[in-house]
Amino acid sequence: MLKADIKIDQCQRYKYPHGAVYIGPSDETVSCGFLELSPDRATNKITRPLPEHVKQISGTSEIEMFDENNRITIKSLQAGDTFMIPTNVLHVHRNRGRETSINYWEYQGNAAALVEQMRSKGMLDQEFKATPQKAQTAELIVSIKPEDCQIYQLPLGKIYIAKSDPQQSIGFLQLQPGMALNKHNRPVTEKLKQIKGVTQIELFTDNNQIKIAKLNPGDELTIPVGQFHVHSNKGSEESLTYWQFDGDITSITNQIRSEGIKV
Repeated sequence: MLKADIKIDQCQRYKYPHGAVYIGPSDETVSCGFLELSPDRATNKITRPLPEHVKQISGTSEIEMFDENNRITIKSLQAGDTFMIPTNVLHVHRNRGRETSINYWEYQGNAAALVEQMRSKGMLDQEFKATPQKAQTAELIVSIKPEDCQIYQLPLGKIYIAKSDPQQSIGFLQLQPGMALNKHNRPVTEKLKQIKGVTQIELFTDNNQIKIAKLNPGDELTIPVGQFHVHSNKGSEESLTYWQFDGDITSITNQIRSEGIKV
């Protein structure tokens, strides 16, 4: 069963000789995106360390699977068809049709290394109007208040930590006017919701290009695993942002505790 629900314009597009690979949100539990195959094109032979769940979105495609004796089994996909390619099966995605083929792919598990390999082998399409930070479909529920948290004073403002364990960490970031959090990335998907004031998030692509997301109260943002970014407050009042990590960032929250002054 497919877990994610994203659209192609919520992905980053990477050009490949066969067409393109679209990469959407990626964390420890699920990674997903789309494969675009031009007519009469195919991928190289590939294997994956996790089962590959595929759903044909448009056009048609074939999946050629090779056994240990190099015998081929072919699975043909029409729009709407789904299929699961087992772990470590050598295979090829091929488009024998006359129109472009698009299929959705999903890995249910930690595929961060695989996703980074996809990025490194493709060429980021700077002209594709992607909004990966808007991939979150469900509203982020803020169930805590700042007064429920431990508060740590930093030169840029305050960091509020309500909870931090290997499964989840939640809290708030308060930025004083004119202040910014240094450029950083996180090993877990970062979910944000603006509570008060305005925050600007600068998102750095693989080519060090910058995309800017401006968060007003109520706005939400999802920052993918490993993406470098900066939080800044360019307004005239304090900014307060809720943050949530559904994974282990306890080493980071422990560092915040050691560097900040508990209020």
